[in-house]
Amino acid sequence: DTSSKKDPPKMKVAIIGAGASGLTALRQCKDEGIEGVILEKENYIGGLWRFNDEPGKGGTVYRSTIINTSKEMMCFSDFPIPSDFAPFMHNSKVIEYFEMYAKKFDLYKHIQYNTFVERVEPAKDYDQTGRWDITTHPCDNPKKKTTTTYDGVIVGSGHHWDPRMPDFPGMDKFKGKQIHSHDYKDYRGFENQRVIIVGIGNSAVDLACELSHHCSQVYLSTRRGTWVFSRLGPGGQPVDHVFNRFTDKMIPFWMFEDELKKACNARFDHEHYGLKSNHRILAQHPTMSDELPGTFVCYTHCYIDFACIFKSCTVEIKYLSRLYNVDNQVVTTLYLEFVNILVPSAKISTSPSL
Repeated sequence: DTSSKKDPPKMKVAIIGAGASGLTALRQCKDEGIEGVILEKENYIGGLWRFNDEPGKGGTVYRSTIINTSKEMMCFSDFPIPSDFAPFMHNSKVIEYFEMYAKKFDLYKHIQYNTFVERVEPAKDYDQTGRWDITTHPCDNPKKKTTTTYDGVIVGSGHHWDPRMPDFPGMDKFKGKQIHSHDYKDYRGFENQRVIIVGIGNSAVDLACELSHHCSQVYLSTRRGTWVFSRLGPGGQPVDHVFNRFTDKMIPFWMFEDELKKACNARFDHEHYGLKSNHRILAQHPTMSDELPGTFVCYTHCYIDFACIFKSCTVEIKYLSRLYNVDNQVVTTLYLEFVNILVPSAKISTSPSL
């Protein structure tokens, strides 16, 4: 009697984080008939793209953050970004797009907000079932812990949510303000200050350019050079419309890299500005900035190959054997690169099961 047969229970999967990765993971689970639930510690979606004035809240973006990837290249393939959105969007428009996506695919009802994931570990029957135990608690009530068993776990939180400060000699004696770029909101509070920014990635150059309009002096320190790309390519079209993985397949890789180098140096000579890099142009994450060359010639000092030693009111850039008076330090590098909610004994398979 086939009428008495029951459908097998749906696979139940926990998705950690309601950012870009978590939202599309949930959508794919729905398409495959999997019961997915997002565990999100905030009371909103958007992950690192959600700006919040409150210290310790919001993502890694600052008030002025603009995306470095054109909307055509960053959108979900089955949900294009509206044509009236700018090619390179402000962070608020990125959030608007995510909200449209969540509404379109009816994702909101599958999101559990105000839920902090404290621990992920194999269930007692893991060897037979592959299931996982996840311990959570409300963000406003750490003592109220709950453990739930899931058939699978998708970690969609990334690693940019957990900043790590470096340990330069003398940092404990430095009297100035020290913050990580994760906690930077905008220029307010830095007016007429002398600031040293440690790093040469996208956050570093963004902050250097922004603060140079308000600070009395900005020092940008890095131990290596970098290749600085513009958002605009030939003819003013988005650069990733010209140079992308499809172009890479059409021409030899060495020729592709050579063209990229020519394009970067056509804007400004990296060696002349002290930014010449020893690594191949695509061997490291590129730095994207339209303003940095102009900022160098107008405001910012940049020092390469440094070793910082902090004193009470100064920072010594050892490579140059010079002391610089600074009021603030902003660190724009270093995040914890692994998910620290997994217990040490967790058996993690490198083969996707979903």
